[in-house]
Parts: sequence; structure tokens; C-alpha cells
Amino acid sequence: MCCSDRGYAVMDRSDWLRYGGGPEATSLAVYLQPGADAERVRQTLSQRTASRALLITLNRELKANVMRIFDRTFAITWVLEAIAIAVAVLGIANALLALVLERRRDLGILRYLGASGRQLRRLVVFEAALLGLLACAAGLLLGVALSLVLIYVINRQSFGWTIQFSLPVGFLALATLAIYAVTCLSALFPARQAARIDPVDAVLVE
Repeated sequence: MCCSDRGYAVMDRSDWLRYGGGPEATSLAVYLQPGADAERVRQTLSQRTASRALLITLNRELKANVMRIFDRTFAITWVLEAIAIAVAVLGIANALLALVLERRRDLGILRYLGASGRQLRRLVVFEAALLGLLACAAGLLLGVALSLVLIYVINRQSFGWTIQFSLPVGFLALATLAIYAVTCLSALFPARQAARIDPVDAVLVE
């Protein structure tokens, strides 16, 4: 039996040797009957093949090792996500602060007409919340669309195989809520600056 990233070819060992296959097997899969004790079978095989120094691994251990390797490989993505979130927070804060400075006269007129600093803070935070809501909705839609393209188009064309699509609703809900909260928090400093605008100075300067 030989395998590749495009599937498996199964044949009798005699045919494999006849047509130029390698003389020695490098791996062997053992399938147990339902209810069999895998650990006991491994101990028995280890005792009977002690002179050959074979490595016998249970399927669940193999899966755990593979997942551990994948987690280590993609651990950098969590760092990149944290950096992206930090940059996004700074970007939102700077954008809101620029809007506050650009609308200084408008905010000053609102203060001049009786709006309190608390109301201006709420106004800026509300704008940030609306911006975060639109960004989260766009991110979810684009993320799902991109994942479908990667799974059903790019993977099949590039590797000849694909993976099962799974939508982690709980994780996406928590991540969206966290990003939305961070977006609202990023508006606190621009909101404070808007509340500190002197209505008289703002109107007279303009």
C-alpha cells in the first residue's frame, strides 16, 4: 500500500513486491474488534515484538499528538490576532479622535445649546458602537465566505482534498461580543476629549 496527499492505493503485498515495491513495510495498522482493550493489546504486541524495537501508538494518542503539533504550528496566529486587535483599537480611537477634532465646532454648538458633557460622551460612544456593530457584521460575513472558498475551492484545487465545514457559533458569538466591547472601550478617550470642548471657544475660533 502506498499513499499520497491525493488518497490511497491498496494492493496485495505480493503484487506490490512483484511490481517493484519496497521489500520492507514501514507501518502497520491494527484494527480491533468492538469492546477490545487497546492498551492490553498494545502491551501484548510490545512483549511479542520486544526484539524488533517497534513503536506502537494508539489511535487516540496519535490524534492527540497531531492536534498538539497543529496547535503549536498555529499558535502564532493567536499572537497575530492579538496584534491585529490592538492595531484595530488604536485605529478606531484615532479615527474617532480625528472626527471629534474635525467636528469641534458642531460639538461646541451642541454644548452652547445646552448639551452636557455626558451627552457628548454618549454620542461618541454610540458612534463607536455603531461602527463596531457594522464591522462585526461585515467581518462575520466575509469570514464565512472566505472559509467556504478556502475549504471547497482552494483546498480541492491545490491539494485534492478538503475538510469538513463547521461553524463554531459559540466561539464566534463570544469573539464578536469581545470585539464589540473593545470597540466601545476604544471610544472612551475621544469621548472624554469631546466632553472637554469649551463651547464659547469652539464657536469663537470658528
